[in-house]
Amino acid sequence: MPEPIRVAILGLGRSGRNIHGACLSKLDGYKIAAVCDIDANRRERAIKEYGCEAVEKYSDLYGRNDIDLVINALPSQLHAPVTLEFLRRGQAVQTEKPAAATVREIDQLLLTAKSTGAGLYFFQNSRFLPWFMAAREILDSGVLGRVVQIKLWSNGFGRRWDWQTIQSNNAGSLRNTGPHPMDHAVVLMNTNAMPEIFCHFDRVNTWGDAEDFAKVIMRVQNGPVVDLEISCCDFYPETQMIVQAQYGTLKATAEKVTYKYYDTKTAPPQKLVHKPIENENGEPAYCREKLDVYEKSIDVGEGTVVIGGQPSNAAVVTLYRKLYAHIREGADYEITGRQVRQQIMITDECHKIFPMSTL
Repeated sequence: MPEPIRVAILGLGRSGRNIHGACLSKLDGYKIAAVCDIDANRRERAIKEYGCEAVEKYSDLYGRNDIDLVINALPSQLHAPVTLEFLRRGQAVQTEKPAAATVREIDQLLLTAKSTGAGLYFFQNSRFLPWFMAAREILDSGVLGRVVQIKLWSNGFGRRWDWQTIQSNNAGSLRNTGPHPMDHAVVLMNTNAMPEIFCHFDRVNTWGDAEDFAKVIMRVQNGPVVDLEISCCDFYPETQMIVQAQYGTLKATAEKVTYKYYDTKTAPPQKLVHKPIENENGEPAYCREKLDVYEKSIDVGEGTVVIGGQPSNAAVVTLYRKLYAHIREGADYEITGRQVRQQIMITDECHKIFPMSTL
């Protein structure tokens, strides 16, 4: 079996410890070789939990050839600059979202990775959520026909006063939560073009100066309308995505994907008529026809898998297994720099359209 990928995790906060560390400490094919955090208690805990080296300064990990992959789970404002420093030294990095604040920053990362030959990977784990993978398979089958509109929600109700509500920390709803539904939007739009954008921000239940409500509507030529919403003031968040299409509709929740469509093969042929329509009694009527309509559902579960005898996030496990196959076995990796660049380009444009100083 190939050697495990030796990783160094930068930052042991909610993401570094609770997502990356929790998964990689149990997942075959990976070994947590080192961690970095400014908090001594976190470092000591990591030594006990992972049996790894722990350092205070990420610069202590520069140029280390006993580390195969650096995972940048530092605060958001440090994603781009710290990732850049490791890439300049030829070290592979997987960066948490948001990878960058601006197109200029993401372009600098992509160009540096290309020039040094260092691997640059993006932690878009929502790409592998079971409901989204099931929905993509249905849409790709063509059973629903041409997609007309996609609605994506990432809603809940809550008040926040932490560092991820402060603009200078590269925070706010669109940059913090937004990379998840925005990744879905970019994948489903499947274009290199910059979409037409309508954007509206609001500050509702936050103590910071960044937005906690975001509405973004996008459209590309010959493509669907995408309506993306992130809200802190929704006590009834029921649905992840609804797709309206030519032959039917798809609805996705975290546990189930349901779609309803008509059979195009048995649908009666129709032609345009110019005179008023009447029913069998000669009375004015609307268009009526009998369609064979089918409804199907896929239960995708709770989004967890058992690893090392413990429940683990299925999307994170899938991402890391695919990343292992790419690094160790040469398999294609589907999260591309182009997609992440487009995501950041859209987010950056939204902040230009609706600067937070207007709130």
